[in-house]
Amino acid sequence: MRNLVGVGDPGWPIGPSWYLHDWSTQGNQAPQSYQAAIDTRLAPSTGLEEFCRKAQFVNYESMRAIFEAWNAKLWHDARGVLLWMSHPAWHSTVWQTYDYDLDVNGKLLRCAQGLRSAPRAGEPATWQVSAVNHTPTAVSGATVDAQLYDLTGAKIGSAQQQTVDIAASSVTPAFTVAFG
Repeated sequence: MRNLVGVGDPGWPIGPSWYLHDWSTQGNQAPQSYQAAIDTRLAPSTGLEEFCRKAQFVNYESMRAIFEAWNAKLWHDARGVLLWMSHPAWHSTVWQTYDYDLDVNGKLLRCAQGLRSAPRAGEPATWQVSAVNHTPTAVSGATVDAQLYDLTGAKIGSAQQQTVDIAASSVTPAFTVAFG
């Protein structure tokens, strides 16, 4: 979010300079719902730096949901993912995976993880963890692991791990995450 504000504009609270960065409250960007999601999940921000940190977390999570849903349904009813406006020409608070000056953010990091040749996929409705093989070759003895974390980064419960064989271009269920 560097270079987000104009000269003489402190950048916080959110104000007119944000409208130059896709924060159009009258358009289809609907940043009010984006900010409400951040405030509801992580509490209202007290400053620009705090808001940016929380926004990166929400951006990372939204991309995680896209790629995990795609991977979980891969080759059944989902064959690809289209990301709209992944690299805007101006620093933006929404959509981008990287900025025009190649400044990366949470979304790009999650895209990279979701596009590995054998990523994990989590089903948030059931907490089922699966292994995904994006390659045309079977994978034997892949290790699938999962660890729950709270919003501060502290571990919740014990890590789970299982070894699986994954057929070429397929999804193999591994385990359901246990809480506690």
